[in-house]
Amino acid sequence: MINSPMFFVGLFITVVSIVLYLIIHRLPLNPFLGFRIGYSYLSRDLWVKLNKVAALVFMFVGLVTTVLSVIIADEVIVLEVFLGLIIVSLVVLINYSSKAAELELMKIPEHKEVGKVEVLTPFYPSIAHIVITLVPYVLGITFIALNAHSLPDSVAIHFTSSGAPDRFMPKTQALILMTFTPTFVIGLTLFFYYLGVKKPEIYYRPWLRGKLRIFVTFIYTFLSLTSPLASIAMVDTVWFNIYGEHLTLLTHLMMALIIVIIAQIIYFIAYITKHYLKYKSRTRII
Repeated sequence: MINSPMFFVGLFITVVSIVLYLIIHRLPLNPFLGFRIGYSYLSRDLWVKLNKVAALVFMFVGLVTTVLSVIIADEVIVLEVFLGLIIVSLVVLINYSSKAAELELMKIPEHKEVGKVEVLTPFYPSIAHIVITLVPYVLGITFIALNAHSLPDSVAIHFTSSGAPDRFMPKTQALILMTFTPTFVIGLTLFFYYLGVKKPEIYYRPWLRGKLRIFVTFIYTFLSLTSPLASIAMVDTVWFNIYGEHLTLLTHLMMALIIVIIAQIIYFIAYITKHYLKYKSRTRII
């Protein structure tokens, strides 16, 4: 359906991808715009090449999502296909970028240090990151499974800012959505943990030499807080549909997590901007 949220998501991704493809040759290496995987900062040519490939891949994802949202009425199916395409796209682009970077490194003379990716050791997530990621998910999925039989045939799955339900879905579809959403979030989180250990180069940033571990810790913390947020939101949804009210404790916990995440993002942006500007002042950004 054209008025489906996924239609606009697909359309937005398509338009942004087209714009990126058209302007990337004018866009300097930066921490905010473009396909900012660590390998892309190796050289100007690789930056343009990887961004063009990423733009084409996500253009495809956007177009498929847009078309499916028009011909398939079930938004859950469209959402699942979209998220699946995102994961597959990331895996393909990371592998492609790694191989392209290896070829690029072979072109750089041994005496030339500029542009080289520094040798990085694995970025292992802390025990706290793993616990915060996994425990709420396991508890949330268990709660949903134990209470699935008590849900009504029509389940409220979206609420206004005042907490009133404004969108409903058949029980089976709602259960799929409430299970799939936190599973996808935790899967993405674990995927980035895995990349930090097996392919730490993806986190490389030339303006953060010597400070990459702090940068990766920011990312891990953000992801580890997002995972329980998704699980708590699904548990609260189940609670409301069974008891007709939101659980105050969960509502306050979600608000606290959102505030912490927003504060972290603001600090993160300021931190990256500060070091990027310092790097830019002493290095010619290409």
